[in-house]
Amino acid sequence: NVLEAARLHGAGRVVMISTAAVARGVAGGEDNGDYSKEEALPRPSSFYSATKQAGENLGYNYARSHGVDFRAVRFPNVAGPWIPGGGGRPSAMFRTLVEKSVDGEEHQIPPGTMEWLYSKDAARGVVMTLQAEGIKSRVFNLGVGRPYDNQELIDIFKQVVPGAKLSVDDSATTSQTSSVFLDLTRAQTELGFD
Repeated sequence: NVLEAARLHGAGRVVMISTAAVARGVAGGEDNGDYSKEEALPRPSSFYSATKQAGENLGYNYARSHGVDFRAVRFPNVAGPWIPGGGGRPSAMFRTLVEKSVDGEEHQIPPGTMEWLYSKDAARGVVMTLQAEGIKSRVFNLGVGRPYDNQELIDIFKQVVPGAKLSVDDSATTSQTSSVFLDLTRAQTELGFD
């Protein structure tokens, strides 16, 4: 609906917020890219990432067929400041770490490795994507360009809030780990994002 409204009313540019999740947990692709076969293309394995990928694909086609200047930005896990109800599980975990650190309460998180992006940097990246002229690409990864092990994350919290009672629960049966980390080369080169 947004892309069609942009086409009908001549909107100058559309920027979609997508996600790094389109590259995580993919299924398919077993046919090694042989497009004559059913499983040639990998597909995201969650409803969330599937809708984001569909939005990107619709944007590409509106750009190609109708001249809508479509762009998308993919975020990793985004952290703070929060509004009530914002963010998914990783963001909620980060928020809880902030709250427990400040309150001096003990708290454990599962082991894992994730990439993070500060919410204000995410917003800055969207504005840069919106305002950029003469770009060659339509989709940009915005992140910090490296993963953070959850123990490293706890160590950073303890530096910022001395006395924070945080730890990694090594006995946890689940892990919060991202399987893909974002390459920021395109955003750095075309947008100047860092």
